[in-house]
Amino acid sequence: MDRQGAAEHGHRITAAIACHVARAGGSVDDLTRLLLHPDHEGGRHARHIALRSGQARALDYIRRVWASASAAVASTRFLESRQQAYEVLAALRGRIV
Repeated sequence: MDRQGAAEHGHRITAAIACHVARAGGSVDDLTRLLLHPDHEGGRHARHIALRSGQARALDYIRRVWASASAAVASTRFLESRQQAYEVLAALRGRIV
């Protein structure tokens, strides 16, 4: 995987984790602690940004991802069935690709 592909993959993982934290009622501080913890594999992308560009840049990145995830989660609806979940997932995949 090239550098751009790796960065995009890392960002998708970070965004998914941020959505999960937001949906669970967490905060940007919870997300930051999670992503910057050295033992959390899902935080590799954020830690790489911190190493490459500095801690302030990584924190700005995490805040931007949090804002996007919080907005996405706030605009979601409660799923009433497995079928409805599959439909929503299919629509989401269509928007991502």
